[in-house]
Amino acid sequence: ATGPATGDYVAILGTSMASPHVAGAATLLAQANPSWTPAEIQSALMLTTTQTMRKEDGNTPADFFDMGAGRINVDRALQTGLVMNETGANYRAADPALGGDVKNLNTPSMTNAECLIVCTWTRTVTATQAANWSASGESITDGFDISVSPTQFSLQAGQSQTLTVTANMQSSNAGTQHFGNVVLQADGANIPDARLPVVAKASTGTLPELIEIVA
Repeated sequence: ATGPATGDYVAILGTSMASPHVAGAATLLAQANPSWTPAEIQSALMLTTTQTMRKEDGNTPADFFDMGAGRINVDRALQTGLVMNETGANYRAADPALGGDVKNLNTPSMTNAECLIVCTWTRTVTATQAANWSASGESITDGFDISVSPTQFSLQAGQSQTLTVTANMQSSNAGTQHFGNVVLQADGANIPDARLPVVAKASTGTLPELIEIVA
């Protein structure tokens, strides 16, 4: 379930009360923006979350496996300068059981469990209002280098921009989960920053332990 919402320790994923909170928040956004698709409503909630959250002990910073994209803020979601859309057909085609790859979906997060030195994603954002934007990578864990191209772009309302996100894992420990964000900042004072979580695990490759050749 995608999700949730009130309280400093309510995560966007993983709690049984997340669904009704998010359903109510999504309804408010749908009323304010009747032309938005379900994916755009979801993206508005996820792009504008608060990520300063804690684990159950109240002291340890939460990671994306604890909080998903973070704690949603409906007021910030209503002011979002960017949304992201995806079709039902693409979701069905991304089913791994059918040979699809969910990493290619245009969602407000990115993950790769087998990132061999460098891994990339593409994401497309659509503007809700005119603004100039800057894009950058933000590392949360050491050894995780995230870059975004282009680093600057301008959009009018309704225009879209495709971003290429690259994670360099060369300095990362193999088998360790690394966390970061793509941060999109607008020049408008009333437009909140947008953050797309990035999670990747460095891989040493898929070579077999032994190759036996009979000649």
